[in-house]
Amino acid sequence: MIYFLETKLPEIKSIQFAIRQIYGIGKFQSVLICKKLGFSLNLKLLNLSQEQLLKILKLIEISKLIITN
Repeated sequence: MIYFLETKLPEIKSIQFAIRQIYGIGKFQSVLICKKLGFSLNLKLLNLSQEQLLKILKLIEISKLIITN
């Protein structure tokens, strides 16, 4: 399991489905994040590097999504 924004994300799922576990990110936002960063929708969370995870975090901060627990 990977902890991202205080949420446990399953490593074996694709990035598109994994980031939906974060409260405040739905289907539309997850696809939009993947497209903006140039990630394949089938890319597994396990295959992401630390740099790519930081890019996701920065994009979420820039887009000012309301993310809370």
